[in-house]
Amino acid sequence: AAVQRDLVVRPADLELRRPVMRRDLLRRLAESSGGRYFEIDEASAAPDLIEDRGESSVIRERPRPLWDNGYVFALLILLVTAEWIGRKRAKLL
Repeated sequence: AAVQRDLVVRPADLELRRPVMRRDLLRRLAESSGGRYFEIDEASAAPDLIEDRGESSVIRERPRPLWDNGYVFALLILLVTAEWIGRKRAKLL
């Protein structure tokens, strides 16, 4: 006689076991990485704490699409022509 048993497998929902905000953990995590934890009503003060490094760079060159390059167009024509010649020689056309 064969023994049968049902087995239900579910993903572990470890994050959902205690879905409460742990401010103490957030503060320690922020401090250990050199950051700071803000309550929601203090969040507007966060941008003022970002130090100004005085460095900025402006990229004025616009990216040129690949299709605007003449070499790419010539390569494409060359490949299509080579395929056409190959098919002609193999009598596939």
